[in-house]
Amino acid sequence: MVEKNREKIIEILEKAFDENKPLQVQLDKQIFTYYSRFSSDSNLLEDIQEEKHLLIAPLDPPIGNIKIITCYKVNLKIFTDSYLIESPVYFLSRPDIRVLQLSFPKELILGKQQRDAVRIDIAPEWGLIVKIIRPSGLSFLGQPVDLSIGGLSFFSLGAIPAIADKSRVKIIIQWPNKKKVARVEAIIIKHQTKDGNAHFRSRFLFESYKDVRDVEEITTALQRLHIKKRELLFGRLA
Repeated sequence: MVEKNREKIIEILEKAFDENKPLQVQLDKQIFTYYSRFSSDSNLLEDIQEEKHLLIAPLDPPIGNIKIITCYKVNLKIFTDSYLIESPVYFLSRPDIRVLQLSFPKELILGKQQRDAVRIDIAPEWGLIVKIIRPSGLSFLGQPVDLSIGGLSFFSLGAIPAIADKSRVKIIIQWPNKKKVARVEAIIIKHQTKDGNAHFRSRFLFESYKDVRDVEEITTALQRLHIKKRELLFGRLA
C-alpha cells in the first residue's frame, strides 16, 4: 500500500520516531545496506510535524557516511510494530558529525510487519549457534537459518520442543569464531515442521540499546561475509 496523505505520513513517522526502532539505509542502487536510527535531536519531532526533513544518526558501518554525501537517492526502511515502511528520500546535508539530514518523504510504501529488515542467510560452516530459553528456564539449541535486525529464523537441534506461536523466549546468539554474543528477548511468530525438523521464526523485542547494537554487529559481520563471497565469485568470473 502506498500512503500519500500528508497527515497520515506525519502520523506514521511520529510513531516510528517514538518507538526508536532501527532503520535500514540503502544508497542509490548499491547492494550493501547500512543501519541507523532517528536522531535524538530534540527538535526532530517538531520538524516531522512541519514536514521539514528527517534527521538520522550516522550510518553503520561508517564507510556509508562518506558514500551518502555523493549518492543521488536514499531508500529508508523504517520498522514499527505495525508496518514495514519503505521511504524513498534524498540526502540533503550533514549539519554536523552527529547527524545526517534527509528530505521529507512524499510517500510511504507500507507493508505488513513480520520481521524487521532484510534476512541474511547463515551458512552452517560459519559456526553460529543459538540457545533458546523458555520463561520456565527450559532451554534448547538451534541452528540459525537467517538473521535480520528484527528477528531470527532457526531449526531446533535434537528433540522438537513444544513452543506455540506468540510464545515469548530469550535467544542467545553465539558466534565463537568472531567472539560475538547477542542476548535478546523475542516472540515466536511462526512455528512449522520442515522435513521432520522444527522450524521457528522469531521477532526480537529489544529491551535496551545494547541489545540492538549486539545484534547489529552480528548482522553487519554477516553482510560482510556475503560481500566477500560475491567478490570471490566476481573474481573467478573476471
